[in-house]
Amino acid sequence: MRNRINDISGIYKITSLVNGKVYVGQAAHIPARKAEHLRSLYKGDHHSKYLQRHYDKYGVDDLVFETIELCDTTHLTEREDYWMKMFPCAFNMCKAANSMLGYKHDAAFKAKVGKRVTGDGNPMKNEETKKKMSELMTGREFSAESKQRMSAGAKKRYEDKEEREKLSKALKGRFTGEESNFYGRHLLGKDNPNFGKHLSKEAKEKLSLANKGKCLGENNPMKRADVKEKHLEVMQSLEYRQNMSKVMKENRSSVEARQKMKDAAKLGWERRRLKLLNV
Repeated sequence: MRNRINDISGIYKITSLVNGKVYVGQAAHIPARKAEHLRSLYKGDHHSKYLQRHYDKYGVDDLVFETIELCDTTHLTEREDYWMKMFPCAFNMCKAANSMLGYKHDAAFKAKVGKRVTGDGNPMKNEETKKKMSELMTGREFSAESKQRMSAGAKKRYEDKEEREKLSKALKGRFTGEESNFYGRHLLGKDNPNFGKHLSKEAKEKLSLANKGKCLGENNPMKRADVKEKHLEVMQSLEYRQNMSKVMKENRSSVEARQKMKDAAKLGWERRRLKLLNV
């Protein structure tokens, strides 16, 4: 690797002479950072798999390591982000400085995380841990200042149009089809996680007071033109109709579901009859 570095803190780049591809990075001590890159490439465990593959194929002599800007350590991330937009940073794992944007984990890492989150490794599946968390949260009261901050944050997310659009883009597709945590699961009867659980009278009263008036008049979200339009669009989509049809067919196919529908229909007719008789 050719050396063109004589300075300490700033932004550097590693350039391939074969294809012009670039790696842009920041360092508080550039010579030490260069040595770290060389050591990782030599050992074969460099964090950038793209740069490691290139090194394995063409060797160290194809790479030029040079300083492109000197700056104070407090501005390193800002300047790195600027230079990453100026060069074809094909060797960088992420698209932005000091960010995981654009980075994709391999299948082995995803499987490891998935096992830790959904398998026996998840601490929240341990009954003892659940009990401790419950005891810790039970009776906990937030200060007025904390409540105000949480309220302000929630209002900003839902009242700011730009924030709503960001949230919509981030969540789009995460709760539909195979991406949904509930895909293939039936949430009726005993399969529902809340089956058999009952709220206390105090909890019901708190919920009632908290929600009172929220959906009346102008506060009703269904009176907003953009919400109406989106709701109508979803209801008229082919995917929604197919999913609803599938769910209804599955629900009607069970003996228990048919009996419930039959009992509900009988109860409805009985109420109408009593109403007509003024009983």
